[in-house]
Amino acid sequence: MKTGIALALALVSLAAGCAGSLRITAGTTTPIVQKQVDVEQMVASVPLVFYGGSAGAGVLFKVGDKVGMITAAHVLCDSDPESKKITTFATKPIHIVGYKPGTEAMEYTTTAKLVTLNPDEDWAVLEIAEEKEGMKFSSFADHLPRIGEGVWAVGSPVFDAGTVTRGIVCHPWRTPTTDSEMKMKFIHTDAAGTMGSSGGGLFTDDGLCVGIVVRRNPLNDTMYAVPTRTIQESICGMFLPPDPMPPFLE
Repeated sequence: MKTGIALALALVSLAAGCAGSLRITAGTTTPIVQKQVDVEQMVASVPLVFYGGSAGAGVLFKVGDKVGMITAAHVLCDSDPESKKITTFATKPIHIVGYKPGTEAMEYTTTAKLVTLNPDEDWAVLEIAEEKEGMKFSSFADHLPRIGEGVWAVGSPVFDAGTVTRGIVCHPWRTPTTDSEMKMKFIHTDAAGTMGSSGGGLFTDDGLCVGIVVRRNPLNDTMYAVPTRTIQESICGMFLPPDPMPPFLE
């Protein structure tokens, strides 16, 4: 009888010890922290670009005390973007309009001038006349995104400034299948866009701008963006032209 009691006490003691160990182990679990994505910062860095009778978008950045913008070259062309006879760009005033994120309230207006462009790769760099309250500035990625990575597209489709769409990277380095003559490779994404999305930014969850939207595939409503890493070398010297720049157009 005494042996049975001793054995029972030993089992109770062992169970208590195990329970105590399990409680301690459970208490050391590290909670998962959700990453915060600053979409408003992205939107505020992508104002509307008015040129002639059309509109697009552009991504703001800052070098020293000067403000620049990257947009799609065809947003500034002086003839039909589909024409093979495009010869001039940005001969008319370029107007920049910023809206408060998440509203239709216009926050500022200013003008810009062309600094440099690459019509073959379809990108252009502008200098903004003056920094305005409400402007936010992007940082550019020097790497390509990963296939399947989530991205945010910010643009102005059909004059709707600050429109945000969400998608993934279909392919990080692809030649558009709709243009057999195109030799340039782009970031391919399924983020939605249409006319007016051109010049807008493609952002990672970290807020880095990895691409500038330049074209859409009409067959499946996907978009192509020129990687910002291909433009960065031109940005470094963008405010050091060999000749004086023309004055801003009021």
